[in-house]
Amino acid sequence: MNVKDKVAIVTGASRGMGKPMALRLAGHGAKMVIAARTLNETDSDLPGSLSQTAAEIRALGVGVTAVRCDLTVREDVENLCHTALEKYGRIDIVVNNARLFGKGYMECLP
Repeated sequence: MNVKDKVAIVTGASRGMGKPMALRLAGHGAKMVIAARTLNETDSDLPGSLSQTAAEIRALGVGVTAVRCDLTVREDVENLCHTALEKYGRIDIVVNNARLFGKGYMECLP
């Protein structure tokens, strides 16, 4: 997989399938923007958080930005997109993995 220095957004990266997908992309050298509703362990009764995933990605020596994001809230998605663009200047890969009920707003991506 040739993703070295590509910029990837992975939603739902705090646990489940999103976390290993984010770690795999990071392991291949992608710069990461990870998103989920659970920023810290105390934000949910379920195990896993963006902070934990980000720490594991940093341990791989890869740049990572964690963004708390609810994909049903347009402003959160716009913030996610703007954060990625401000930090890295582009978005090359999007893994829209978040478990979502109802309307999501990932169409605001450039």
